Amino acid sequence: MENIMEKIIADYAKNLSVIVVDDDEMSLDIYKEVFGGIFGKVATATDGAEAYTSWSQRKEGYDLVITDLMMPNMDGFELINKIRLKSPGQHIIVLSAIEDINEMRSIIELGIDGILVKPYNHEKMFTILGRVLKLIQNEKLLKGQALQLKLLAKENIDVKVTLHENKIDVIEKKVIKKISKDNKYHTRAHLNGGNATDFNESLDYIDIDRVEIFQDKIEHYQNTACALINASSAEAKEGLKDICTGLSELIDLLNHFGTFSVTADATKKLIEFIESLEIEQLDDYDKKDLFVDGMMAILEDLNNWIEMVFVQKNTDNINYFDASFANTCLELESIFVEVELCDDDDGMDFF
Repeated sequence: MENIMEKIIADYAKNLSVIVVDDDEMSLDIYKEVFGGIFGKVATATDGAEAYTSWSQRKEGYDLVITDLMMPNMDGFELINKIRLKSPGQHIIVLSAIEDINEMRSIIELGIDGILVKPYNHEKMFTILGRVLKLIQNEKLLKGQALQLKLLAKENIDVKVTLHENKIDVIEKKVIKKISKDNKYHTRAHLNGGNATDFNESLDYIDIDRVEIFQDKIEHYQNTACALINASSAEAKEGLKDICTGLSELIDLLNHFGTFSVTADATKKLIEFIESLEIEQLDDYDKKDLFVDGMMAILEDLNNWIEMVFVQKNTDNINYFDASFANTCLELESIFVEVELCDDDDGMDFF
């Protein structure tokens, strides 16, 4: 039975990475030997500070962190809390010789995936490891499926947008009715914001937490949008209302930061437009389909922007996203705008 369990675990772990943190070098040697045969990548550290540096610098991160609690320089409690600030979903197993129930409760409150009681016990270790690795594997499968859906949706969007633009080109020098003569979405905005590193240094952990909470919800809103394709017009209207609730949270967040006025304003205008849509307008399947794909694209763009500005902190201009986002909102609204036939060449103002 033990060999079967180890085989299953090896199958889960072969493409995964783990970092083991313990100030006892003998224990580290044991874990390195045991894990070396099953994990794709095994790293070790002798204290929390060394582990956090390794964890932060590894671009793809570690699938699993296994850490002792009582260590010099930086203990396990501080290490876990620092990791959680940057990655709330990081899977963590704690190594501990603590038996006191109150202290054990404080460990559980760290939000960990399991506790391995020291000294090393092969059978118990593999039981807990099997459960946690299965969870990681399932998450990766779900993320992979979600990514495939997003890629399919993006393909759909590219094709449909091209078709949509071709239909517009057929109208010989006729004018699309202007959505707003005063460019209400500020699509020509050119804001020069600061770099992401400096910007993030001005934030506190509550700000970062709010961003992460919104980012975690994006996938839910994408799934909601996906379901609208085959939904009735009334159901689609309700689904869009749910997405608008999420976008309203985004507005609050952007207004709180005070540096993303164009994106916040464009989001507000988009919500107002969505709320003004009549159920009958969603009876047009082609328009609804294109609109839903556009919503999927907007949500994916928001996710990528958060990743670039708040997670990777890899941009010299945190406002690089504003104008393109405003344009996308404008394009979404234009799907339901009727064509006005006139000869005013100067009126061309689309996309």
